[in-house]
Order: sequence, then structure tokens, then C-alpha cells
Amino acid sequence: MYTEFRAVAQSNAIGYYKGWCKPISEFLAACGLVKTADTGQVNGYTWATLPAPPATNNNNFYEIWRFDDPLQATLPVFIKLWYGNSSNPLAGSYCFSVAIGTGSDGAGNLTGTVWTTPGMGCQSGVNTTLYASCLSGGPNRIVFGLFRDLGAQPSGVISIERSHDAAGNDTAEYIFVTCGYAWYSNGIGWQQRVYVPGTGWVPTGWTEGISFLSSINALGSFNGYTPVSPAFPVFGKIGNPSSQLFVARYNDVAEGQQCNVQIYNQIHPVIWGHAWGWWDKGANGFTLGMRAD
Repeated sequence: MYTEFRAVAQSNAIGYYKGWCKPISEFLAACGLVKTADTGQVNGYTWATLPAPPATNNNNFYEIWRFDDPLQATLPVFIKLWYGNSSNPLAGSYCFSVAIGTGSDGAGNLTGTVWTTPGMGCQSGVNTTLYASCLSGGPNRIVFGLFRDLGAQPSGVISIERSHDAAGNDTAEYIFVTCGYAWYSNGIGWQQRVYVPGTGWVPTGWTEGISFLSSINALGSFNGYTPVSPAFPVFGKIGNPSSQLFVARYNDVAEGQQCNVQIYNQIHPVIWGHAWGWWDKGANGFTLGMRAD
């Protein structure tokens, strides 16, 4: 399932805040994830009754969702999403963080071995332009990129999916997570983590970047095709690639461009966002695409 919405990339007024938070929440329900019964979600309100956005750096405004596929009983995936209000570099900018665990305690806390992403948001304060956000998912996966067309300013992306076998079928070997987040002075940074049952999150320390095929380092097309690589999980070995997150050279794809990408013998539409790109934008940079189905 895929959708787009347009909203202001700010959290300093209730209309702006609901404008980007509420569509994410509605999409997670529509694509087949299940919202848990944990108490305290959205600070005790519903999106309809929420009277005001959170204060800056307030972590009470969250929701907890879980996968709802056959492998949930074997390798459960629980996702805690904080909808935030940034204080740096300019109060009022949108921001969000995501934590991934294997359960919840009913009181708003994830259980199991939990990894929390860095805060994701825009690099600096933005205007009241309506920017495009893209969401794709199902009961067994989720990927979304916010404010795709912020231009020179970077924006946040999160991808969560199960491991795949050689044919692309889901397995319970691991959970693969990629996130993109703004560095306030340098643009956008990336991290990957793999959760392996019995081992935990790999790597355990700070890491930077996305693993992809080096053959896309060449600019331009080959026999009329633009080189594109899926993201690969690396955790002591190289796992089968992502089915929903892709990398291309920044100058090879236009902002908002859609193209078809074949992965696991299936063709999927992919949308590209320049605000999701590496900080080295232009001829030396890369950008991300996500499934648009």
C-alpha cells in the first residue's frame, strides 16, 4: 500500500503538528499494522481531541504499533514512534524518533532488546510551504520518507522490514532497519541496524552510512538504464537485500521521479526524494528511493 500527503514541516501549532502526524498514524492502521493497547499514547489523547502540540523535546507524544503477519508469533516486531517538536536549531521544526523492540509492557515501554533511532527531522526551520511525504507498507513492513521536496534541507526516512530468502519471501532470521536523520550542520546522516534473535542489534555501536552495490558509483545510464542498488543488511555477513529501499546517484534521478525497479523477480514503482539524499549532494552524492506500492 502506498500514499502521499502534503503538510507543513513544523510542530509549533496544532494544525501544523496534526498535519504531518495524523496522516502517518492513519496510514499505519490502513496498511495493516496493529496499534497496541498501551496506555499513555499521544499523551492520553486521540488525534481528534489533542488540544496542542508537545513542548519542545517532549517525548510523551508517541504511538506503539506492531506487525500483523504470520511471522509475528516467531519474531515479533513492535515499533514506538515519537512525534516531536524540535528545539535545535529552531524551535518548532518537526522531528520524530522510532524505537524497535519485540514486545511492549502495556504502559508505553517496549520490551526485549530495543534500539532507538537518532532524532530525525529537518536541518533548520522551514516556512509554511506544503511539502510532500511518502509512505509505503503492509502488515509485515513499513517505509516512509517525510517532506521529500524540502530541497537543500535534508529530511527523515525510516525503513523496517523482515529478512528475506533468495526468492524475496519473508523469514524470521532478522529484522532490518535503516534510518536517515538530519545533522544540523552537515546535512543528513544514515544508520543501519540488524536485529538477530539471540544476538541483539548489530552493530552495537555507532555506525554511519548505507551498504549498497558499488557498481552504481558511475554516473549516467547503461544501455538506457539508470544504475540503482537496493540497501543491503551487513551483520558479520551480507544478507539478502531490502525489498523497499534503494540507492542511486543524486544527479541520476530527479526530485519526485518515479521509475520501475526489479527486485526478487518482481517489478515495483520507486519514488526518489532529493531531501532524503546524502549531505554530499550533486555530482558526488547519492539519494534514496522507496517503494511506491
